[in-house]
Amino acid sequence: MATAATATAAAAVSRTFSFFWNNAIQHPPEPQVRDGEVTVFLQPRRFARFAGVFTLVPLLPKRPPTKQLPTEVWRRILSILIDEGEEDDGPIISKAWLGRPTAGGNSLATSEERSHNATFKWNLALVSKEFKDIALPILYAHCHIASLNSLRLFVTHLSTSDQKWDSIRRIPYSSPGRWVQSLDVSRLTTSTHQERFTADDLLTRVFPLLPFLSRLELSLTLQLSRRAMHVLGTREGAASLRSLKGVKYDSYAAAPQEPSGHRQRTFVPNDPLTELIRNCPSLEELEVVGLGLDDLDVMIAEDNIMARNELLNSHSPTSLHLPNLRSLTLLSTPTSDLLLRLIHAQLPSLTNLIITPYGDIPSPLSLITPFLAAHGSKLRTLVLFTPKSWPTVIYPPPSDLLLLAPNLLALSLEKVRLSLNPPPPPPLTAKGTPVPGTGHPLKELWIALPTVDLREAVVTLLPVLPNLRRVRARETRWAKKGMSARALEAGYQGEMRSWRRVLARFKVRMLDADGRESGL
Repeated sequence: MATAATATAAAAVSRTFSFFWNNAIQHPPEPQVRDGEVTVFLQPRRFARFAGVFTLVPLLPKRPPTKQLPTEVWRRILSILIDEGEEDDGPIISKAWLGRPTAGGNSLATSEERSHNATFKWNLALVSKEFKDIALPILYAHCHIASLNSLRLFVTHLSTSDQKWDSIRRIPYSSPGRWVQSLDVSRLTTSTHQERFTADDLLTRVFPLLPFLSRLELSLTLQLSRRAMHVLGTREGAASLRSLKGVKYDSYAAAPQEPSGHRQRTFVPNDPLTELIRNCPSLEELEVVGLGLDDLDVMIAEDNIMARNELLNSHSPTSLHLPNLRSLTLLSTPTSDLLLRLIHAQLPSLTNLIITPYGDIPSPLSLITPFLAAHGSKLRTLVLFTPKSWPTVIYPPPSDLLLLAPNLLALSLEKVRLSLNPPPPPPLTAKGTPVPGTGHPLKELWIALPTVDLREAVVTLLPVLPNLRRVRARETRWAKKGMSARALEAGYQGEMRSWRRVLARFKVRMLDADGRESGL
């Protein structure tokens, strides 16, 4: 009997486990969703004595949902991250006349660092699709190209994307071409004719694909062809170009050739650079680098000065309209059709001028003095700079420089003997001091190296420069403390101390390249 009872109980237990196995374990209840909350059921173990279904109860409070940052905030964050560390070399000679490396020399960051930073920034577009949509327009906004192969890949990608762009889209311009706002190829080096031709052809192809280009910086090893200048000036959006730097231009290119083989320096119609500038009325910065002036030009000008003056007077150029031009750089450009038209143009916003002087060489061989006579009254900063070449010939500034620029506040000179006609002396008070607010307003004078001849020339001008407060030497620094007295009086250190003693009588400070009045 006991055995039968045990068998009956075992059969009952087996049926119970089978029931829960078939209903609870093999067919577990699905999670229920009610009012946005999910109810999860826990299942018993397979061989549990008392099977059942339990509800999973959270022990911690419910975590509030994470708030999504707006797209504008992410765009701002990525813009700061991508733009961080971007190098702005400024004008071509802005670092050269300050005694710093130029864009074509040793840059602030090595090529490996720039490559690493670029790789890191482009990897941001691989984080997610949302990051890609936000980061790509920012990455393409400012393009820096340093090699011919990179330029070729860039142009190919933009051309392929433009060919795939259809008219169904509501935006008429293709991407990523419409994202590009500035293009910098100043580090691009072309050493052969084939490389220069290839680079010019690539730039000619890419200019029409950049409708919103506002800043363009070219390489001084590359001279744009007439075709490239025409495409750049006639493309859609040319009126929005605000900065054009690094334009290397040969004014002889279109000039007729004389029987002697020398190209006559004359003014030709439809000058490509002039037409380019005419189509860019919104320009704020312009940099043009020419080929300079050689001795043959001077001899020809002295022999035929009457004929050239007649040519200049008979030429009636159409003036340019550049109301926003505030910074102008004309290096090694004694004369050109562009310079002649700028003389007759209205430049109300021009305040900063970087120019290569050519002394008192008469026009039309040199139009620097007529240009200063036309626009010198508006200048506040004037930098005289001659690019390095072989052989380097540095001409003095025009003798009437201070008279041609009566409102100048800062003046930078070169390593040349200074001979300037003094401006009119300021009126004096009863005590013999200049009347406040009168006299030439020049406040800061930059020199290359302190010399005895230059010191004597500056001292003769100090009585008519009552507002001068600082004289700064660009290429020398005060010696560190701890050197002997004899060493401090030798060389440029001793000359700087002489300058400081003489200038102190006129309440003028003598500064070194770092802007310090004494050594550390």
